[in-house]
Amino acid sequence: MVYVGLLLVMLQCVLATAVADVPKLINHQAYLTNSTGAPVTASVTIVFTIYDAPSNGNALWSETQTVAVNQGVFDVNLGSVNPIVLAFDVPYYLGIKVGSDAEMTPRQALTSVSYAFRSSLANAVADGSIGTSSLANGSVTTAKLGVVCPDKYYLQYSAQNGWTCSAGTPGPQGVQGATGATGPQGPAGPAGSNPPNCAGSSTQLQFNGTSWQCIYSTRDIMTYITTNPNGVWAYMQNSTGVHNPNNYTLFPNQYSSSSSCTFNEPMFAWMAQDCNSGYIGMPITTYSWSSAGLSQIAMQGVIHAHPGIYGNEPILRWTSPISGTVSISGRVTSVDGACGDGILWSLEQENKVLQSGAVKANSATFSAQSLPVTKGANFYFIIDMGANRDCDTTNLDMLITTQQ
Repeated sequence: MVYVGLLLVMLQCVLATAVADVPKLINHQAYLTNSTGAPVTASVTIVFTIYDAPSNGNALWSETQTVAVNQGVFDVNLGSVNPIVLAFDVPYYLGIKVGSDAEMTPRQALTSVSYAFRSSLANAVADGSIGTSSLANGSVTTAKLGVVCPDKYYLQYSAQNGWTCSAGTPGPQGVQGATGATGPQGPAGPAGSNPPNCAGSSTQLQFNGTSWQCIYSTRDIMTYITTNPNGVWAYMQNSTGVHNPNNYTLFPNQYSSSSSCTFNEPMFAWMAQDCNSGYIGMPITTYSWSSAGLSQIAMQGVIHAHPGIYGNEPILRWTSPISGTVSISGRVTSVDGACGDGILWSLEQENKVLQSGAVKANSATFSAQSLPVTKGANFYFIIDMGANRDCDTTNLDMLITTQQ
């Protein structure tokens, strides 16, 4: 019997065989009638061919199946006899030949379902075939890889260790950027300390590199004590022989050339009742004289003093005008040389002896540094005779530095 095939319906789908393997079969359903239009019920031979063109072209695949047709309907899986190994990356067309009939026309275009074969590439991706250009930005994260790297570390893979974080080798230093804009002005700093208010016209204000200091020198007393004030400097006496500030009093009388003294020394000096009662003062000019066959000198700016026959000890007192620290240094000199038995001297803070000694025909230096004081504290330099008052003329040069 000769059959004339009329393809009324063609259904195509890809049969799934396993999740892990993309199927190689195309399901094809059709309706077949004879030349009178009656549906065929019989077993017939059908040749299926896939071409690369709707007519003519090249036959790319073909297989022959014996198909059971029932009431015109048949259902086959293309590729069950001859596997389909086409790429399905271009349009394909299916030709059908029933029995000895000529191949039906027109050929049927394979629909998109057949092209699911293309997904088989996902199961056979070659190493290195997917580059970064194939991935969307942010599509692969360290969280999806199961590794989260800390800042400044990068993710690397090795067959031995899998995915790991690595600090890597630091790259070369980049080019220095442009200078940024000037920032806002900072807050004002704390106010600096003001120089101290040094008391007395004999004071010099000096800066030692870290702080201000007031300097008091006996060399300036001449311009300060023309009377005997009870101030920073004072000329005092002690006739009790006991060193105690309660026994010290101001010399009451100022020496002058009209005083009942046998010498006329150009100086501002203070004494008790007469020249023999002792005196202390400051020469107006440097001068020299002879006494007991000795040449003596009194220097301008250096304290000049002599104990009295009544036991009067001449005392130079300095009262601190500040609370802070005081440093005192100086030199005491026996002016009369080898004459007499010399003098005794003592540097005291209130009733505490800081330093003391004796000089005869020579000099002695003294120094007391960084003494803590409060405002109004008194320092005394006391000159006393030895066994007698003969030849006890004394020069005193002293420098006092205060720091608040």
